[in-house]
Amino acid sequence: MLKRSPLNLSACGGCGGPSFQQPCPLCSYYPMGSDKGQWHPRTASREFFCEKVAESAPAGTGNLATWVLAQKKRTVAYREDLSFRQRLDDTLSIAAGLDVANPGVVFDLVVGGQTSVHRERLQRDLWSFWEVVDALGMQSGPEDRSGAMADAVVEMHAGDFDGACAKLRAIVTDELDQDRSRRPEIRRALDTLDRISPRIEATEPVGPRM
Repeated sequence: MLKRSPLNLSACGGCGGPSFQQPCPLCSYYPMGSDKGQWHPRTASREFFCEKVAESAPAGTGNLATWVLAQKKRTVAYREDLSFRQRLDDTLSIAAGLDVANPGVVFDLVVGGQTSVHRERLQRDLWSFWEVVDALGMQSGPEDRSGAMADAVVEMHAGDFDGACAKLRAIVTDELDQDRSRRPEIRRALDTLDRISPRIEATEPVGPRM
């Protein structure tokens, strides 16, 4: 989806089960309102949580990744934006094959162990890379940009940080060269890329001195 995951799992204030958003995907509890959800004061069971996770993909093949992503099916964007719907459906298909933690283990850790599970904060340069991806995603641009951004993300996940930055830099410089954008966000993106992965200019080989 070309987005960073800020995933943080902690016990819901309504049903007590693992939750990562408001309202809770298990019981609809929303702490800013008077509704305590469908379960409160009962606690959502381990079996209930595992069933909900399994149901997030066809034939009960869901995992933690599909459970998180499937919540986006409830959004207006999924109902009304065909492009978003196709991207989410494709992402869900990929997520179904990911090797992620067993939902029962997650329940035991978050509910039984009262432990909040979250992603470790990335190193500064890696974090900056995703900030550039986010910034580009919020800006209008040519239709082929999303494909090029996806290629950069693939490079990033493959461990080629400089290659991923180079692909993003090509997107940004192309927009600047074509004078399609004078927006400061695009120029800041280029400055960030130059900081975290400076471009090495090609030089002509030096021949033997006469």
